[in-house]
Parts: sequence; structure tokens; C-alpha cells
Amino acid sequence: MADEATLNVSQPLGDARTTCRFAKLDWGNALLTDEAVQDQYVAAALHWDGKFASPGVALSNTAITRDHVNLNDDGSIASIAGYSAPSKENLHISMLAVVLDGEHPLAWNFLGDTKEEGEAEALRRLELIMGEYEKYLAGAPGCGGFFPWFGIDLDGMILPETKQTMPALDNGQMAWALVAAQTVLEEKGHTELAARFKAYIEVLKDAPTFFLDKEKGRVYSSSKVKGPLDEVGVGVIKMKGMLRDPFEGELMIMWMDLMANDVPAEPTLRKMWQKVKKSVQRKDYTSDALPNGPITVEGGWRYSAHEQWKYLVLPYFENEVVRAVFKNNERARTWNSVVKGIPGLMAACYNAEGVYYDSLGIESISYGYTEPADSELMVSPYGAFPLILADRGLGLAWHRAMLGRPNMQSQYGSVEASEAKPDGHPPRVAKIMTWDTKVSSSLAMVGGTGQIIKRFLQKEGKMDRFMEILADQYTLFSDADLSGEDTPFAPPPGLDESDNVETGDESSDFSTCV
Repeated sequence: MADEATLNVSQPLGDARTTCRFAKLDWGNALLTDEAVQDQYVAAALHWDGKFASPGVALSNTAITRDHVNLNDDGSIASIAGYSAPSKENLHISMLAVVLDGEHPLAWNFLGDTKEEGEAEALRRLELIMGEYEKYLAGAPGCGGFFPWFGIDLDGMILPETKQTMPALDNGQMAWALVAAQTVLEEKGHTELAARFKAYIEVLKDAPTFFLDKEKGRVYSSSKVKGPLDEVGVGVIKMKGMLRDPFEGELMIMWMDLMANDVPAEPTLRKMWQKVKKSVQRKDYTSDALPNGPITVEGGWRYSAHEQWKYLVLPYFENEVVRAVFKNNERARTWNSVVKGIPGLMAACYNAEGVYYDSLGIESISYGYTEPADSELMVSPYGAFPLILADRGLGLAWHRAMLGRPNMQSQYGSVEASEAKPDGHPPRVAKIMTWDTKVSSSLAMVGGTGQIIKRFLQKEGKMDRFMEILADQYTLFSDADLSGEDTPFAPPPGLDESDNVETGDESSDFSTCV
């Protein structure tokens, strides 16, 4: 990594942080291999996406996330939705933890113009966030500190008064972010604030009350609290569905195993993980165009990049088999785009009409779904976040290729998605910005919270159990060789397929980002 000083002086590309449309600069092949150039790109991406993650845009004045920012045709803000979810809180709090941690030399760019400014802002926001969480816990004690999709305005969270449904998946994401924040605060000597985070985490250890049938070892996908104003145990709690996916939903199951109170070790834990393990599938991605034959991967729900979220959170890559399978997953993702002539990577996102598509993946290595028509395919920069974790240079190059498409950068950073294969018209974009499709990439660029939580697990004597879980869950892959490990990641689209897409009379930039 280049040190922070080199990022504030003239480089061959200039200071990309001062250029709203920085993806259009001549990065060339240097982005693939030159760490100094990669650092410039990361610094710029964090700087501009940080303008989205700011009060008055995608944050309240109390540092709580606000999701779904709609843009006008000139790139200015049209509207901001009055809701958010614990998954968005995961991304924000995780970024704050990494910035305050200071181990990644570029993370501060997300929050300020200097490292000191970024770390001070991270600390300020964490204090505001915990203040809001404490108000929520006091105002809706029946929810046990877990969140539904909640109302939010500029002044902060809108406390619930009637029955609330809390998703287990999102709350698992949020809970681990709080652990990352508490760990860093404690290590940095902010003991009073760390103690407040720890006290909140202690409340969340009551997760079985809301999401677990101890006898069946069944983790439920949601919990409806009919009396949020009542104390826990007074109001009626109704659990529904089943959480057993080996993707981002696994984070709540990890929470049950490693953090929750009152979970019998046997047979509850064994039954919980058996249900997850049944969903782990070994598949081969095949195509005549592959240079070295099939690529062995883990099957996905839709094979959207969104499903790889857990790798941003916990130290999964400490297991060599897990890391090898993960890299093969990304080999398949890049080659699928090349084979099908898709000028970018796909992941669940909104389309240009504001319709959400979860079926933007790879059907042949998924659990199965009806594939959208070519005219419905979208490419989204966050489709590259797993690849950034697997291979920094290739991941950033694919990210840049999608960001370089017409109207894919705004004064608040990246835009949601771009039409992959427009038929006779310039590629339209989803003029939307969401936490999932922006800050997942930001978090990947700074390495996620895995190393922070590894330190926590080691300190608490839980790392061995975590590694034991991974070894057991990946036996399908550890007992046999993986095909395709010698296959390189497929190269990203060139200029003709991204920057120089024909736009006709339509501007290729928002007028507020030139």
C-alpha cells in the first residue's frame, strides 16, 4: 500500500479524489497490478461514496442509516426513503470500526480529508449511534434490542408503537458489526463507549428468545413482536420461517453458536448446523470457453454477489478450503460474464424502472430460478465486491468498468446499476443509491471486519470453535480436489464495452458530476 501522504499529492492521474467522474480517467492496465494506482482508486471510491454515507443524504443527523436515495436526471437528490434496516446499519458501523481501527491505511478516506479527521468522525458517529440504540431499547424493550425495518427521518429513528417483524438475517449482520465496533473501541482506550456497546451486545445475546426453537434446533427467519412496548417475556412473540442458508443468513446462526445465551450445546447446535449443511452444494461451472475445464464452486441461491456478504464480516478466510472455494466462486462469476457477453458483474439490484430483481446471478450453479431476458439484465458495481476480496486488482478493474459506464457516477458516488444489454438505445441506469449496492464495495476495499472479529474471537477463546464449524460445514470440498483453481480470473471489459458505450444524444454524465 502507498502511505497516506502519497494520496494527497500529484500523481500521473492527478488526485482522483477531486474528480467526481474518476472512473473515466485513464487507469489503463496499471489498476490490475500497480498497488499505488490501486490505492488511488480506492481512496477516490471511498471519498465519493462517503458523500452518500453522510448526514442529510443516507444518514440522519444522529448517524442512523437512511436507505434508498433517488436521483433526478441531473444527479441531484429527488427523494430519500423514510426507512432503513439492520443490514444497512451493519455496513455503516463496520466501516466506522475499520476507520477507527486504523489498520487499513486508506479507510479514513470514507469519512474525512485526513486520517485524524476520519478517525474523529468515526468516534463521533459511534457515540451518536449508541445513543439512538439505547433510546430504541428503552422505547421498545419488547424487541430485545433487535430491529425491524424501521422508520427514520433526519432527526433519527422513529420508535415503533405497534407489532413489529424483525428479520433474523439482517439482525445477525448488525450484531456482529456491534462486536467489531466494541472491540476497536476497547483496544483504542475508549472504555466508556466500549462498555455501552458491550452492554447492548449483552442484550442481543438473548437471541434464542426471538429466533430459536431449542428442541428442534431450528433458527427462524423472522420474529413478530406484538407488544414492542412491553418488557421481553410479557408481549407475544411469534416466530416464522426457517433460516438455514449458508450465505449471509449464516451470520445469525454463528451468533447463536458463538455468542447467544442459553443455547444447549447438544443436540441444539448440531441440529442447527445440520440444516445449514444440507444447503451447502458442490457444483461445477462449465463452458466450452473455459481455458482449463470446469470450475468447482459452492452452489448459490441465485448466485448474486449479495449472497457473499458474510465474507465481509467474519474471518472465514482463515480456513484455506473456504478461501479456495470462495476464489473459485469468483472465477466462475467473471467467466460467466465473459462467456455471455455481459459487460460487468451481476447482483440483485433495482432496474431502470425501479423494480427490484433478485434473479441476477448464474442459474446453472444456483438452486434454480427463471432467468431474466437479456433486456432485463443489469450490471452493478457492487457485483465486484467479492472479487475485490479475492483479487484486489482484478476486482477494482471490474468495478471500474461498471463505474465507467454512462451516468454511473454521481456527486454522491456510485449509482445502483446499468442496463447490461440495451437494445437499440443508450444504457439506462437505475437512478437510485442504496447502502447494499454501494457500501458493500467500500467495505470490501478496506478488507471488511474479519480481522477485527478474529481478534475478538481469539480474546474470548471462541476462535477454535469458529474454525471447527467451518471445517465441518465444508467437508464436501475438503475431501476432494477443486477443479479450476489453475484458471485465471476472466479479464474485465475493455473501454469499448464500458467508457465508450454509445450514448447518442444523451449525456454520459450527470450535469452535477462532470
